[in-house]
Amino acid sequence: FPFEAGQAEVFGAVKPQISGVVSRGINVCIFAYGPTGTGKTHTMEGSFSGADNSDVGVYFRAMDLVFQQVEDLREQLGAGVQVSTRLSVVEIYCDEVRNLLDEGRG
Repeated sequence: FPFEAGQAEVFGAVKPQISGVVSRGINVCIFAYGPTGTGKTHTMEGSFSGADNSDVGVYFRAMDLVFQQVEDLREQLGAGVQVSTRLSVVEIYCDEVRNLLDEGRG
């Protein structure tokens, strides 16, 4: 993507891979790779600035889409359907894996 690309444009490239995952029961991995300082964290997390949150990153947009699919599936199959979702956010740096959702990591 060019430097000027917005979060919506980047997510537009990822969205087809996520669409329908809930109804098909499949796993998805969104992976950002590149040298230090190239915008991987910003791409994945973005920021919650402005009234419209247009700079929200890929994984927040992905989770919004997944949860919308869960709601759509519940409407289609009935409120009694149970759906389980899991999210992992990790960083691999210098061969060390860190769980970015671990509140105790400091």
